[in-house]
Amino acid sequence: MNKLNIDKSYRITIPHIVIRKGESSFLSLHFQIMSKNIPLNLNNYTVGFRGRDSVGKLIKENKIVVKDSKNGIIEVVLSVSDIKNTGEFQVAYLLIMSNGIADTTGDIAISVLDSVEGWYNV
Repeated sequence: MNKLNIDKSYRITIPHIVIRKGESSFLSLHFQIMSKNIPLNLNNYTVGFRGRDSVGKLIKENKIVVKDSKNGIIEVVLSVSDIKNTGEFQVAYLLIMSNGIADTTGDIAISVLDSVEGWYNV
């Protein structure tokens, strides 16, 4: 899977992520967190995902796996229940914390499309 670069220094929406229900029982998204175009060393940071799906369901504290702390590479795992509602996420972003100080990325555009299988509908 390709990773998306997110620069926490700039408040722009990153490229659109399209998810189709039924692709898997979970979805793994890879990101590289940057600061002023330089990979953010995550050794002293805690990273979380925050979002609100198309019907307003709060999605947070998903499984975040730091894949390469020196280069700011993380994996966000969304469960089937996180992506059960079709439509555009109202909001989604990464929360980056260090020493009790919080920072966030720009918005992450996420769309959930229906599928013909429907076997993962929760």
